[in-house]
Amino acid sequence: MSSQVNVSQIGTGTSDPGEEWEVYSWTTSESEYNKERKRARFFTVVPDPNVRVEVEGIVQMEITRVWNMVRTTIPPNFKIVNVLQWNVAILNSGAQISAWELLQAETDN
Repeated sequence: MSSQVNVSQIGTGTSDPGEEWEVYSWTTSESEYNKERKRARFFTVVPDPNVRVEVEGIVQMEITRVWNMVRTTIPPNFKIVNVLQWNVAILNSGAQISAWELLQAETDN
């Protein structure tokens, strides 16, 4: 059982109305894969209030998709290597350009 949830900012940017971004993150070793695949991850995207692009109006950001994948490679020594990749797509569904930040919460187990 997890005893803690860690929150971190994993992305920032600006996007025009209707523009979608995809953010990817992955492990770099087999030992990381075995550790990371047991964690639960949750994402949220929020307009960044410190970067005002427009003077007034409604800024609306949403997460449209979250997915995970495992990439497997077989090098010449035939030792299979798995890489876990987690992904999130965010959309500016508002009517004006917006700065945003993407936050990730994950368990510590």
